[in-house]
Amino acid sequence: MGGWLKSKDPNALDRIEGILSTMEQCYMEGNDAARPDRVTINTITAATARGDGNGSFEKSVVLRTSLEKKYKIKPDSISHNIVLDSWCKSGQLDAPEQAEELLDRMERQYKRGKVTHKPDGYTYSSVIGCYIKFGRKNSAEKAEELLLRMQDLYHNWGGEPVSTSVYNAVMNAWASLGPTVESLQRVRELLQEMEENDGEDPAIPAPNRISYNTVIKAMRDGSAVDAAYAEDILSVLESRGQTENHLLPDSYSYTSVITAYGRSDASDKAEKALELLERMLVACENGNIAAKPTVHSFNAALNSCAFAEGDEQDKANAFDIAMKIYALLQEHDEPDQTSYGTLIRACSVLLHPRDKKREEIVEELFQKACETGSVGKLVIGQMKFAASREQHIRLTGRDLYDKIQLTELPRAWTQNVRETDRRS
Repeated sequence: MGGWLKSKDPNALDRIEGILSTMEQCYMEGNDAARPDRVTINTITAATARGDGNGSFEKSVVLRTSLEKKYKIKPDSISHNIVLDSWCKSGQLDAPEQAEELLDRMERQYKRGKVTHKPDGYTYSSVIGCYIKFGRKNSAEKAEELLLRMQDLYHNWGGEPVSTSVYNAVMNAWASLGPTVESLQRVRELLQEMEENDGEDPAIPAPNRISYNTVIKAMRDGSAVDAAYAEDILSVLESRGQTENHLLPDSYSYTSVITAYGRSDASDKAEKALELLERMLVACENGNIAAKPTVHSFNAALNSCAFAEGDEQDKANAFDIAMKIYALLQEHDEPDQTSYGTLIRACSVLLHPRDKKREEIVEELFQKACETGSVGKLVIGQMKFAASREQHIRLTGRDLYDKIQLTELPRAWTQNVRETDRRS
């Protein structure tokens, strides 16, 4: 059953239900060793809850309750965590409150001496994650409250030490609020608290790479100062990773810093984007395979160039950097619809309309997008700004002012586009 649960087979639930049926039949025929136990119930509950059909969550709860009553088996922390996970995935509007109510019951039962109900890091981080997922405005405050509750349970009731995942969930709750002064300050404080504790208090865990990446993510919509702080965090990962391999930055780390610069008001965002890409490539060459840049990394760097500001010389420099990044992208990966759309935008904002180079590059990029089946909404949208009317008509067959649906274009132009809506 466990093997089927871990598999991605679409028939896994049917297989697990079949095994349960066999176990029950064997038990009824006198084979006591086949009696379903706590692990059996936990497995079938998890499998049923993740089913694709409507009412999967409700069905899993009914099934779990029925089996527990039938075989006189009491729930434990693992079974409660499965229900918590199911609440988070259920789509029920009151899921966060229901998840916290279950945590309340677990805490009460544990404090009364029922150690099998002891909540762990997964329990608390799941409830915090549920508040975040459902967009509750008080998710950060709830996260802080739940963190204090777990720390109190550890210090005063012999509960589990606070796991890094719980601190990461609290930081993620603050990061989900956006780049407010309070949220950015708080994620910094939480990371500093974890670093400075250095294992002294088990209720304050050491940070892992996810902790640092969460702080970097929080800086992605901030100012140039916030982007620089994100880069400082990246440097910490690069340095500590030399002796603590698990802290080596990955592609997400680097890409998030590039994104932070791109969305900030930094005047050197284009230069920073190229510099960070080159650091990724060097890190990868030196053995950190997790740092290998993806097409998303290159697209983030191209976006930094496309949103560069300044005088004509500044824009010219940013465009030259965009072309260097494009060359690196072609060398290490395959451009996609976002790559071409962002490059075409760079032409429209960084090159003067009367610059002959602009028309030539726009044409080259659009044709390349057509050849590779990468004409997406962004490509079509940016062509209206980058191409002259004559060029637009010649290349797309439509006027600048026409509304173009991707389904009206040759299928070969759009065959590799991955967008939920193929209308532009």
